[in-house]
Amino acid sequence: MEKLADMQLNTDKVLLDEDVQNKLLSELPQWEISRRDAVRQLRRVFKWRNFAEALAFANEVAMLAEEN
Repeated sequence: MEKLADMQLNTDKVLLDEDVQNKLLSELPQWEISRRDAVRQLRRVFKWRNFAEALAFANEVAMLAEEN
């Protein structure tokens, strides 16, 4: 199977069966697949020591989003 980092994905929805999702999940440490309203979602919980660290992370994510 192709590694997640090597997959060419477009902006359309990509639906993978549960077996493929679980295999690819092994490449994402600290991430999990959870269900919300019967929909499987990729999830990770981030924790910081204080608000300033959390805000710095949010700002970095925002900068990356603006680049793409």
